[in-house]
Amino acid sequence: MDKKHVLLNRFARKCAGAAELAAGLLYPPRCMFCGELLEPEERERMICAKCAPKLPLVGKEFCLCCGKALGLPEEELCGDCRRRREEGRGHIFDSGRSLLVYTEEVSELMARYKFLNRRDLAPRLAEMTARELRIEIRAMEARALVPVPLHPKKLAERGFDQAKLLAEELAKALNREEMRRSSAYPAGETRNDGAYTVYEMLARTRPTKPMKELDGEERTRNLAAALALAPGTVRVPGRAILEADTYTTGSTLDACAGVLKRAGVRKVFFVTAATGKD
Repeated sequence: MDKKHVLLNRFARKCAGAAELAAGLLYPPRCMFCGELLEPEERERMICAKCAPKLPLVGKEFCLCCGKALGLPEEELCGDCRRRREEGRGHIFDSGRSLLVYTEEVSELMARYKFLNRRDLAPRLAEMTARELRIEIRAMEARALVPVPLHPKKLAERGFDQAKLLAEELAKALNREEMRRSSAYPAGETRNDGAYTVYEMLARTRPTKPMKELDGEERTRNLAAALALAPGTVRVPGRAILEADTYTTGSTLDACAGVLKRAGVRKVFFVTAATGKD
């Protein structure tokens, strides 16, 4: 990296540090799980010492397809993905990763985020995702983050699009991670991967039936009929990362991946804040 880029990176890091300090003075950070004020040494992980031991990270034992936490470390696929492959109906997406296991505490966290307008949780979840999954996300070799779309009716009820906000915050967090680590690149080496960018490529064309009333295949058909390429989409990336708040059966992500692949995206991955356990 040349001297000009080194100086620019240092200046950007100093500005980011000053902004973070000012925000911390005005709005003291609180634990994202219990809401208690954080001690200075707890602020990087955004979780207090009391909650940290209970943080249900997916960790290193995960399904190589859907990213679900595995019960047995010797397994490569979860039971659902294994059955799907044996039946010749594998997922449409290529693979994905999730940050947290969907425990009762995580369920409450996601409910606060989605239904109680806790938009402040989005940057915290994004920072944690960028820190914990940076290597896996970089390995996807995709810089386009595509949020799973929300129907306008639900958007009006909720007041914000939770997947879009997560995608926007994750793009910022990943770009900050890249900037922080750029000074560690060997002298003379330049990275031209480009910045992580949000692509609003998908749209919901009609409301869907309640998913809890449908089985896996019915969910996929239900969603496929309600999803389309967003009007005005001109640029189609070769590889893309779908962003959603939670992975359940994979039906929504499969339907989204199908639309993207028919539009010309060759590889479709996903990142979510939470997932189940095998």
